[in-house]
This record gives sequence, structure tokens and C-alpha cells, in this order.
Amino acid sequence: MERPNILLFFTDQQSLDAIGCYGETPCKTPNIDGLAREGVQFLRNYTICPLCSPARASVLTGKEVHAHGVTTNVHELGCNVSEIPDSPDLLSRRLSNAGYSCGYTGKWHIGNGYPVSRGGLPVSPGTPTTRGFVGQDTPENRGGWQFPDFWEHLTKLGLEEEIPKYKRNFGDTQGELTVVDHPIEGTCEYFLADNTIQLIDDFKKEGKPFFIWHNTWGPHGSYISHRDYYNLYKDITIPEPANFRLNEEDKYLPATYKRTAAKKDWGYFQEQKRRYYALTTQIDAMLGRIVAHLKSEGLYENTVILFTSDHGSHFGYHGGLTDKGFSHYEEIHRTGCIIMDPRKPADSKSARCDSYTSILDIYPTILDFAGVPAPEGLDGFSLRPLMQGEKENLRDHAFVEFYGLGHVNTTMMSIVYDNLKYGWNPTNRDELYDLEKDPLQLVNCIDEPSYEIRLKKIRQKMFEHLKNHRNPLANLFNNSVLIREYS
Repeated sequence: MERPNILLFFTDQQSLDAIGCYGETPCKTPNIDGLAREGVQFLRNYTICPLCSPARASVLTGKEVHAHGVTTNVHELGCNVSEIPDSPDLLSRRLSNAGYSCGYTGKWHIGNGYPVSRGGLPVSPGTPTTRGFVGQDTPENRGGWQFPDFWEHLTKLGLEEEIPKYKRNFGDTQGELTVVDHPIEGTCEYFLADNTIQLIDDFKKEGKPFFIWHNTWGPHGSYISHRDYYNLYKDITIPEPANFRLNEEDKYLPATYKRTAAKKDWGYFQEQKRRYYALTTQIDAMLGRIVAHLKSEGLYENTVILFTSDHGSHFGYHGGLTDKGFSHYEEIHRTGCIIMDPRKPADSKSARCDSYTSILDIYPTILDFAGVPAPEGLDGFSLRPLMQGEKENLRDHAFVEFYGLGHVNTTMMSIVYDNLKYGWNPTNRDELYDLEKDPLQLVNCIDEPSYEIRLKKIRQKMFEHLKNHRNPLANLFNNSVLIREYS
């Protein structure tokens, strides 16, 4: 059988409520929803870390965060590895050595191309073109709008006067709120889609199968959308979520760090969410452009398309939390995951899988589709056995690790098992939520006597996971939690 082309469409900080096929939402994503109708939708997919750099490094390496060392966003305090090291086992190298052309578009954020670390030690600069890809090198996480190649794109369109408008404003924790009126071709999302379309054309001429990793900078803030997309949402009412109001005890949990300093009502977050949805729909339209191009070039029927995101967003929930990180909440841990294989028979499409899956599964799944053997020591599994009905489950739990953000370091581990979610906070009170009775995580049950037996079991499950995945915190967890609590 002819080896398929593979497209990984990877968004940034896209919550489940910004994907139409994942539940009732005003957010319009017809092209993502179209992939779900033609493919398999994974309903309980988790990131390995609710942070950009660590999650992306896990896609490229197939390893948990503690194993690849990109423990926070690159070049921040606490990041063990700030330029992703080259290796024959990187996804791009593995595929290239098997005869695939590998292309890259958009946000990278697993290396800034610096020749030295924060401590001044020499390192090998890690950018897409030094790690097995051709395409864009976007070393710094500047939102795309401050990327010189994008400015050149605007200049070619005669829109150079628009460049100053793309200066990013960090005065707000979620970025500036900007609506643009120039032609849609002058948006960053259109520019990125152009690059992927060009890669498709170039690779088609080479006559080899290709893998393209298309990365957007949105819908992460700043929420710079075109007027046409903003107008879809500017007058809608987005109801206040049931977990928007702050529980008194939540004031003392680690998540407080991400709570807005000034108290803001739901109206503030509602307007942000309108623009977030607008940018999401704009990004979705660019997926549509890419898919349409694959069809026009006669490549669609042999191109496997994967869609997912690095993590979700707090977006005002739990008392005005912003951004991501520093919590055990589902809003930042769960992400969409859809795989569309056009070669599958029609009666196997539009499937929904309720098994636990992880962003760690992207690496082995892509290798499986490409017919490339996976290296030993991966922390994820190929999702193809689930897609083909050969297995019902790959794991009995979901695991998330977090080590800090923005030069503020901490350690937090989360595990979902038996409809409970347990959060280990080594320097704070632990958390336990009953996701079956309390899916919005309003009540911390950690001290409830009725959960004592189940708490012991889920803590044991976390220890087993840490030990089996060679996490250096396994013994600390055993000594400080299991032995202390239950001896």
C-alpha cells in the first residue's frame, strides 16, 4: 500500500469549548467538525503539560516532560533544556530517515536558536531547519505578528502601514484585543496557510510522501482577528459559566497565581471570549483552505490529517483564572484530538472514542501511519488500534505534569482515574475532585472521609505511574505522601 502523506494541524491554547464537535458552543469550527465527521474523535484526550514548550517537545520526542527536559517554556528559569537537542529519534528525523519529506509552519517554541543557555553554556541552537524540517524558522515566541517574514508578507501585499498595528501589547494577561479591517490575506493565519500550501506543492514535485506540522499562534492571545470573523460574535451573549465564581477555599490553592489581580466581572471575560472565538473560526477557515488545496492537487485521498492542541485555557473560570498552568482543572488539561484517514471505509468514519488518550500518543501514531518502527522508551501509544477497533483502551488513567511558567517554578502532578481527579501539590494542600458528580470541579474532596479508600487507590496509581515512567519524583511522592499519610 502506498504510504500516506501526513498533516498535523496543531493549534495553541484551544479549549474544548472552542471546538464545535465537542459540545454545545457558539464557536463555529466547520472544518474541524468536518474532520470529525470523516474520522475518529477522541473524547478524553489530555495534554501531558498545560504549557506550550513542554507539550510541543513531547510531540517531537514522544516522551514525558521530565524525560525530555523542556520543563517550562524555553529559556525561562527552571527549564532544564531550552534548545531541543537533535537526535535520530526526533519525529522529524525518524520520518526523514524513512524517506519522508518533513515540512514546518508556524510556532515552534522549543528553542529560540540561541547558541548559549541562560547560564552561558554553549548549546546547539534548536530551530525547525536544524531539527529535520524544511520551511519556516520561527525561533522566538512572538505571536507570529512580530515575525520578520510576516512583515515581508504584508509588504508584498502593499500593507506595510499595517505592521505597527501588530505590535503586541503585554499589558493584559491575555494580550491585546484587536480587530483588523485590511484584506484577510494580510492576517497571520492566512500567511501560515500559504506556507503550508507551498510546502505541499514543493513536496508533490519531489514525489515522496510528506509530513507537515502546521502550527498556529492562536487562539492563544493576542486575539487579532479579521473584522468579518469578529462580526460573527460581537453581539452574542456567552453565559457566565457555573464555575466562574470563586470558592473561598480556592484562594489558597496554587491556581491563585493565575487569578486576575483586579476583580473582573464576566462581562470582561465575555468580550475576550468573543474575540477568542473569532480567531478560532478564522484559524478553522485556514484549515479549510489547506484541505481544499489537498483535494485540488489530488492528494487528499492519501493524506492522513491529525488535529489537536497543546493545552486549553482557564478563561475566567474558577474565580477569574487566566492563561494556563498552576491548576489541576480540566479546562487547561483536556484538548481536542481528531484523526481523519480518508483511506478508511465509509462505515468506520464519524467514530467517537471515549478511551483515555494523550498528546504523547501523537508521535507513535504518526510513525504507525508512516510504517516506521517506533524507538524504545516512548511514553505514549499508537492510536490506530483504537481507531480500528482492535483495542478498547490503551491505558486506564490520564496523567499530567507541570513544573512552572513565567520564571515562577513549582511542581504539580495530576491523574484522572476511576472518575476521580487527584492533584498533588508538594508545597500546598492536595486536591481531589469527583468528575462524575462534580465535572466543573467546584468541591475539593481531599478531606472528605467518604473518599478515603478511593483517595488511597488513586494516590497509589500515581506512584505506579511515576515509577513506571522513571519520574525522579517517584520516591519523593512515596515518602512524603504514601508513607506519611498511610503508615
